[in-house]
Amino acid sequence: MRLSGMCLSVLLMFASVPCFAQEPTESDIATMYPLSPVVTHGVSPSTPDALGYEYKGTTDRGVVRSKNEDSFWIDGANGVFLVADGMGGHEAGEVASTMAAETLRQWSRATWVAAASNVLPLSRTMWTLAAYHAANARIFDKSSQKPSKRGMGTTLVSAIVYGRSFDIINVGDSRAYLYRGGKLTQISKDHSLLQAYIDKGMLKTPEEIRSFPYKNVITQAMGTQAKIEPDVYAIHASRGDIMILCSDGVTDELEDGEMAQIITEHGRDVNKSMQEIVRIAKQRGGHDNITLVLVGFHS
Repeated sequence: MRLSGMCLSVLLMFASVPCFAQEPTESDIATMYPLSPVVTHGVSPSTPDALGYEYKGTTDRGVVRSKNEDSFWIDGANGVFLVADGMGGHEAGEVASTMAAETLRQWSRATWVAAASNVLPLSRTMWTLAAYHAANARIFDKSSQKPSKRGMGTTLVSAIVYGRSFDIINVGDSRAYLYRGGKLTQISKDHSLLQAYIDKGMLKTPEEIRSFPYKNVITQAMGTQAKIEPDVYAIHASRGDIMILCSDGVTDELEDGEMAQIITEHGRDVNKSMQEIVRIAKQRGGHDNITLVLVGFHS
């Protein structure tokens, strides 16, 4: 695609926005994503052309881990939501997930500027997809430059809400779900060794899947390789739907059916549902960091 001079100027303007030219410091991380619990909540009103929605997000370090390597970020006004689950020793996972979230935050800000100037060259979803590739390059470069950060990476699942629809973009095994009519459906597909074995028919029964010893081995992550291939899913939203983004600290502790039951029992209240999901995940051991974003479309 060729971009006009005005479009290029917008992209160049984004490039001048301050970013993590150096890896974020512990102070940066603590400021953006303090240790648990962090909560963000808001409401976007309905319009003639768009469904309104209420959103809630939280991250908790869980019971076992001493640090929180998860990140989440919400731009309720612009309809952008994300969850990232970092990996790598020596606090590298914390750095990777924060860099991913910060890159998407900056691109979302640039999207607003471009849209206000009527020179946005791409849809918001394509703009966010471009941000994924930018974030991957930044994390990969940082990992390559510092031996202590070698191999660091992060999952990244995001949602872009517009009109009466939303798009999901995913790399890794953090998940996106849709709750509709009392049922919870997984939208995203895990980039994991477990999912690869299932796809090849090597694991067929629930018992084989539960006992698979390499559940946490992922086959694609942000920053672990020079190029990524994000999955993109387009979903038409209906009144009463709830969209969920979460890290595996949630899905390792709760079955999909259990999450659906919790949401149903709480009358699709995103705040109460979120609190109960986190409570149960911690009650069952809280072996990993727990991060969750819920977006409920007005019924």
